[in-house]
Amino acid sequence: MSQEQLKIIWVCGINDFHPSWTPEEIRTRPYIFNELDTTDQDAHKMVLQAYADAKIDVLVHPLNHGYHYFGERSDVKEWKQHYLKIRHLNPKYPGHTLRITRKTPEERYDVSQWISKTPEIRPNWVKALSWFITKESRHENSTYLQEATKRVGLEKYFGVVRYGLCPLCKKNWGVSSFENHIATKHGGTLA
Repeated sequence: MSQEQLKIIWVCGINDFHPSWTPEEIRTRPYIFNELDTTDQDAHKMVLQAYADAKIDVLVHPLNHGYHYFGERSDVKEWKQHYLKIRHLNPKYPGHTLRITRKTPEERYDVSQWISKTPEIRPNWVKALSWFITKESRHENSTYLQEATKRVGLEKYFGVVRYGLCPLCKKNWGVSSFENHIATKHGGTLA
């Protein structure tokens, strides 16, 4: 694939904290995120059970190859004892940022589900994130990711990040190393 012109795929994610929080708040009471890179239902049930045991309400988002879990803010020490039971399901997930847009237009992007002790009560952060995910599932979000996230109010609750993915392997290599990655791994150049 010599000198093929490639374009970076820009996606959006949210951090498990808001930029205005103190370092202490970020370290001790973030949103409790998790990711599962399999559609195995037994693994999914294990993750849901960990959230339930920790008494953490969670927004679950099914994807092509697994699930994203957006848990409410909670004490990290309390969560850790439950997380240790499921860490083996995805040991590489760092737990701070989850992607909230598609990698490709054809990616399965189902509507999220709020799992709570009181499901009729949805916090504002859940409403904003659910709305964004629903719009993304319908291909209704703006191609300008910053505009789309502001329109639903995600910046009020989370640190919102936009980052590029390799168009061939769909991995985040950081903007500064894309050109080198494309050239060395895929034999092409960026458009």
